[in-house]
Amino acid sequence: MKKFEDEMNTLIEDTVEMGKLASIMIENSVKALSEGNTELAEDTSKKYTRIAQLDSLIENDALRILMLYQPMALDMRVVATILKIITYLERIGKYSKNIAKAAIFLSTTPSVYSMDGIPTMGEAATKMVKDVVLAFENRDISKLHDYSERDSFLDRMRKEILRENMVQIHENPSSVDACIYYISVSRYIERVGDHSCKIAEKVTYMVTGKHVEID
Repeated sequence: MKKFEDEMNTLIEDTVEMGKLASIMIENSVKALSEGNTELAEDTSKKYTRIAQLDSLIENDALRILMLYQPMALDMRVVATILKIITYLERIGKYSKNIAKAAIFLSTTPSVYSMDGIPTMGEAATKMVKDVVLAFENRDISKLHDYSERDSFLDRMRKEILRENMVQIHENPSSVDACIYYISVSRYIERVGDHSCKIAEKVTYMVTGKHVEID
């Protein structure tokens, strides 16, 4: 049974690594955009390669554990949860990579108005990813009770940024390219929040055995 325990611990450690890397990617991609830091954007984009590697590695290891050991009860819930959440973490990494690419484009296209909402959204989404990864790592869901409210906040911010950009496009048609990028970035960040909520649902199931739905 020690081999089973060792493989389970490695599986969990790799998943935590993937989660922490995803949180770093979303945080740094938004920071790169806000600061016009192309070096940070390029470094963040490259981190997606490791996200993709971990996605495949963890999936293969989880399936092998299921086939070889047929885990029961809590261990089965842990493996099932991991198989679900790595999909969401991979998507968070992909959205972060897209934001990093947007940061590189926007660094050469100065905005004619303030986009303070983007960093605010990024900070909120990053906190959601960090908290849910910590919840998985520690099997402690105490910080997940308000995820519906956090998700609603991101939804409101995205709609406000969309409205601001539509006004900007109307008033200054030459800004259309930059505005489209800002709209896309706000959508990516909002989707990071959505995926964090899905992870929170799965982690809650892992810890309690109860299915929940975060609206």
